[in-house]
Amino acid sequence: MTLNNLTDTETEVVFDCLRCVAAGDVILNDAEFRILFGITFDRLEDIVRRLPDIDESDEDVQLAINNALNNLLGYPHGRDARFLAHVVVPRQEVARIFWKWRGEQKGR
Repeated sequence: MTLNNLTDTETEVVFDCLRCVAAGDVILNDAEFRILFGITFDRLEDIVRRLPDIDESDEDVQLAINNALNNLLGYPHGRDARFLAHVVVPRQEVARIFWKWRGEQKGR
């Protein structure tokens, strides 16, 4: 799992997903957030403030990226219009980038 495997455009999509979650209008900053992400909302905001200068060897950064993409794609948040306001590529492209970042092919 590394951003080095992604193009600059793909990396920017990952950053857009992180910013989307940090905005708090798709995935809410509520009692479930820490359970879903494994980090606090404050920690996510701190990571987003440091973009693009993040340290991927930091477990919190890995959790933030993995869980932002995973929850934006799979959690039943019901806020697709808000998601698309932050991330302008189709969901299928976000999914492809997610799998590429993870070093996997879909369905493996």
